[in-house]
Amino acid sequence: MHENGPGSSPIIWKNLMIFHLDGSDKQSVVALYKVSGKIAWQTYRSGEMRDNPQLQKSYSTPIVKIINGKPVLISCAADWVYGYNPENGKELWKIKYGILGFSNVARPVVGHGMLYLSTCFMKAEIHAYRLEGLSKPKLAWKMTKGAPKMPSPILVGQQLYVVNDGGILSVVNAKTGELDWRERLDGEFSASPTFANGLLYLADRAGKTTVIRPGKSLQIISENELEGSPHMASFAPFQDSFLIRTDNTLYRVAE
Repeated sequence: MHENGPGSSPIIWKNLMIFHLDGSDKQSVVALYKVSGKIAWQTYRSGEMRDNPQLQKSYSTPIVKIINGKPVLISCAADWVYGYNPENGKELWKIKYGILGFSNVARPVVGHGMLYLSTCFMKAEIHAYRLEGLSKPKLAWKMTKGAPKMPSPILVGQQLYVVNDGGILSVVNAKTGELDWRERLDGEFSASPTFANGLLYLADRAGKTTVIRPGKSLQIISENELEGSPHMASFAPFQDSFLIRTDNTLYRVAE
């Protein structure tokens, strides 16, 4: 049950379509066979939930990564992040955030043998965990200031780029969590940053896109505005262009 409607996107893995059902009454991960639509497996969340149903919801999209030669479905839910076997839905591990974390929107990121995630609402933090085979990952570092509730973090080389809802762009060393630099961008943000052709694209809710070059300081290459309705969706790269969705219009933008 979702008063706001489910918000996580399905993913395709082999012959399965996998998605979250993290409502305020029941919480599970489901895999359907792509061709038939029949249920391949469904696994209910095993982590203890808070009593308030509103604090049991999540909107995050899962990812599948190969860790030490084995596929792992990494799935952020309210208060917990889980690792599952995508073949059969078997739970491999789960980690409690240690703080209130619900209505999860940001997607997790994996790289450098690490898992990065935002705990989202109410006070977001970035947590980084070391991935060690199929065993339970261990916390490596946290970022407790400037974390996003909605935009996903993005990994570019050795740096993790994080823009929060209020427009604070933080860049940290992905392995240590040390802050490289932090700057304020104009506007408020819901869309996640997009990396393409060596540049980062950051679109605010008013339709302004700031294009920056990754590095040791803020280097703004250009600023472009797309007039119209509010912009909350992330860019979708398509061939030599971006697909951009606003509240009522779909654009294709090319160089």
